[in-house]
Amino acid sequence: MQIDKPLDSLEVLIFDCQTTGSRPESADLIEVGWIRSSAISASAKNWQPVVSCPVRLPRGKKIPAPVSRITGMTDSDLIDGWAKDTVWRRLNEAVVSICTDNQLKLCPTVIHFARFELAFLRHLHKEYGPASGFPL
Repeated sequence: MQIDKPLDSLEVLIFDCQTTGSRPESADLIEVGWIRSSAISASAKNWQPVVSCPVRLPRGKKIPAPVSRITGMTDSDLIDGWAKDTVWRRLNEAVVSICTDNQLKLCPTVIHFARFELAFLRHLHKEYGPASGFPL
């Protein structure tokens, strides 16, 4: 991917999530958050709003006690959470907007702990966005 704009003006997606375990095949998202930013917008304190939401667990699933202790989240925090398809749709809307503004096919992404979160992002894409290539 060739980027024809200065890095300080390149829009990026900054992403983080919390889950019930380490593998998307056996664990569930419980919270996702992202923000659109660039070095210029950060230095100008021209921040975009952070999108942060709990994610509804599948019926019958609960947050494991160790995860609840680490995150501070409880099952009741997820009652009004977003469905996973809504998470992917809203995240993908942000990705498409960033790609359009950057005039790129892929969205430059900063991920808190990429080796971990990337697997969950790929899993969401596989479930809800398979008609297109992975956009991050």
